[in-house]
Amino acid sequence: MKQTNIFLSAGHSNTVGKDRGAVGNGYIEGDLTVELRNIVADNLRCYPDKFYIVEDKDDETTGDSTRRFDLLLGRTKDKDIVLDIHFNADVPSANGTECVIRKDYTVQEHKLATMLSKAISEELGTKNRGVKTVDQTARKKLYITDRIDKGEAIVIVVEVCFISNLPDLEKYIPNTAGTGKAISNTTIEFTNSLN
Repeated sequence: MKQTNIFLSAGHSNTVGKDRGAVGNGYIEGDLTVELRNIVADNLRCYPDKFYIVEDKDDETTGDSTRRFDLLLGRTKDKDIVLDIHFNADVPSANGTECVIRKDYTVQEHKLATMLSKAISEELGTKNRGVKTVDQTARKKLYITDRIDKGEAIVIVVEVCFISNLPDLEKYIPNTAGTGKAISNTTIEFTNSLN
């Protein structure tokens, strides 16, 4: 069985002086993403024969880690997975879970993104906003989806919930470990379907 390389990025940084992402309801995105990335990585490391885990560094921004991942991906094979973990932000009423993929996405990218959005929203009881292509987002482009070439890896931006929506955060904060388990279990289920 082929070992799958999993590249885990905690969107933004938890380091003062770096891009720490969105702030909302007393929380900082970079702090939440680092904590969740660590849980996902720990869960997947329970399967050393199945996965090789590469994490970004806590003080790296998304741009920093993407450049490093891109260099490593040049030496790996198709179907490696890049998960870039984020928390959405908008007006206080905006809520829910979604995943973002490239405009020219692959079938496998759409499949995993659909599975992740569903699993996280079910775990948290948040609205499942489903899958969006990067051109359907407010920013119209995201560094990680634009930087990593199609075909090198399955690239998913996971927007866990809205940091700007208090009810979303009240569902997430006490269920951080469960969310990490939902992400890792879904990733395992997806990779099993590839074999």
